[in-house]
Amino acid sequence: MNYLITASVILKTFLQDRWHRLRATGDAGEIDEKTIIIALMSAVTIAVIAGIIIVAINSRAEEAAGFLE
Repeated sequence: MNYLITASVILKTFLQDRWHRLRATGDAGEIDEKTIIIALMSAVTIAVIAGIIIVAINSRAEEAAGFLE
């Protein structure tokens, strides 16, 4: 799961860098490319948040299982 979060963060960093370069050059990218980048950044953000929630739930489940033993 940590690999998924790491990959998502790397992808988001790349997309943010690309977005800043597009904004700096004005109309360097078409509106379609900007829309795709925004959608991908949103999807990656959701993936990171979901990954963090899953890790937290797993940690709590492991902790609870330890109490049952």
